[in-house]
Amino acid sequence: MSGVLEEAHVLGMPWQDRGRRGEEHIASLRHPCCAQGDLVKFGGEFHDLLPVHSDPRPARAAAVRASRNPDELVLVASAASHPETDWPALIAKYAAVGVDHLQIRLTADPLAAMDELEQLAEQEPAE
Repeated sequence: MSGVLEEAHVLGMPWQDRGRRGEEHIASLRHPCCAQGDLVKFGGEFHDLLPVHSDPRPARAAAVRASRNPDELVLVASAASHPETDWPALIAKYAAVGVDHLQIRLTADPLAAMDELEQLAEQEPAE
């Protein structure tokens, strides 16, 4: 028996249920973040969770709860500077998923940070 198969056997988890069990486990983790209401519970074939208060929730759900238009949210991401980063390609990937602004964390050394900024400014934008 392989280690994982043996572990499932010892825990009394039928091996043929592992896919459904895994999918439900992921759903049980996502559900409290996306559901409406103050207390959220989850019940499934393998997992039953008591009502929980889940905070923080994703920005869109929080905006709706605060009576704000979620389409007016500005999405900001953060990335650390690295000499080998292809910034135009990375910025294009963030833009493709709806990020409006990208914060770039530079090194703490002021002279090195200036060099990083110059390198960023010299890079050609991605198509």
